Order: sequence, then structure tokens, then C-alpha cells
Amino acid sequence: MKQRIREPRAGTLRGPGAILLVSCHELGHQPLGLASPLGFLERAGYAPDALDISVERFDREKMARARFVGISVTMHTALRLAGRVERSGRTDR
Repeated sequence: MKQRIREPRAGTLRGPGAILLVSCHELGHQPLGLASPLGFLERAGYAPDALDISVERFDREKMARARFVGISVTMHTALRLAGRVERSGRTDR
């Protein structure tokens, strides 16, 4: 017997900022780890928000508003920074 996997209703993630994509440490390069998924999500009818913490301050309000947070780590040196972002999101909830 197949077990059904319960997925969140699409409407709950389509609201502005319900999906937050965070880029860590691009060293002055365009954050393609954000740009590509942002484009796909927007074309699919979502309204994601983005945060590039290599050039802007961490925004707790964006994190609190998000129902899903994706963190892009393109370099191993950014992993420590991504861990701090993840922990901040957990403590704020």
C-alpha cells in the first residue's frame, strides 16, 4: 500500500516572502545560487524574497516571515556563516 506524503498547500508558500533564499559569501560575484532559483520560483507564481548576507545585513524580519528558507553555500568557507544563519532562524521561531 502506498503511503501518501502530505505536502504543504501551494498557497501557503506563494505569499510574498514566504520563501526566503539566502546567499552566503560570494566574494563580490553575482549570487547565482539565488538568481537562478528566484527566477524559476517567480515564473512558477511564487513571490520569494532574497538575502545576500555578503553585502547586506541579516534581516530577522525576512527570516521570521519565511515559511521555507533555502541557504546557498557555494564555497566551503561560507559554511560557518550559513550555520549562523540557520541557528538564527531556529532561535527566532
